[in-house]
Amino acid sequence: MTQTTSKRNELQAFRDRNALIRAVRTMLRGSGLDIRELADRLVISYPGHPEHGRIYVTYAHGEVSHRRTIWDYLGRLDGIASTSPDAEPCVDIQTIINAFTCETDRPS
Repeated sequence: MTQTTSKRNELQAFRDRNALIRAVRTMLRGSGLDIRELADRLVISYPGHPEHGRIYVTYAHGEVSHRRTIWDYLGRLDGIASTSPDAEPCVDIQTIINAFTCETDRPS
């Protein structure tokens, strides 16, 4: 029985996927990182530290991406904050708007 080209390509893709999984697991052995296999990629994370994000490695091309949430503390909302001179900086509504519109305060 002969295999069609399509079946051979699928089989080779499956072998390549398994080789990539083995290679990553070998390279990361003992690092304490968690490696999970999804349908189309590996997900690598640092257990107990979600702030570090996750690394994704695609099976098809070995592309690596790092995704994480970035938090920036801006201060207290103007009018709600303490009036003490030693208090944190106040955040006005324009600062909030600028955060979403990617505008920055520019000197006039």
